Amino acid sequence: MTYIGRFFKWSFDSLVDLFRQGIIWTIRQALSVIRFALPIILRVVVLALGIALEMSILNLLALVRPMGDVAKRVGEDWSDKAVREGWVPSLHQHSFTRIFIVVAYFAMTVGLLINLFTVILTVDLVYYLITHL
Repeated sequence: MTYIGRFFKWSFDSLVDLFRQGIIWTIRQALSVIRFALPIILRVVVLALGIALEMSILNLLALVRPMGDVAKRVGEDWSDKAVREGWVPSLHQHSFTRIFIVVAYFAMTVGLLINLFTVILTVDLVYYLITHL
């Protein structure tokens, strides 16, 4: 084999090795990102499911009780909890109570949408299973 042939073989082998090492490095980085991000992603998913469940329960409470009473009670509870845990000063508790009442109304409305979605999805799934089985 001539010098030029050896040079091109060495160049080609080096490029293949570089490409292979790049792929291995990319796979290692992807596995590392998955390994370190998975607990955070799972926490966010569980937190989102908990918030959705709380909104659904608030809406179900609003179906059996007046919506204003439920919102006022929940807003006061959230405000008291925020003051007890030191998140807000007690001087502004009245303002935060009003803000939390509005947030409770919003949460009950979103809970209604979640409940409607769940009911419609369940009815549609049951209808599909009944008609296609």
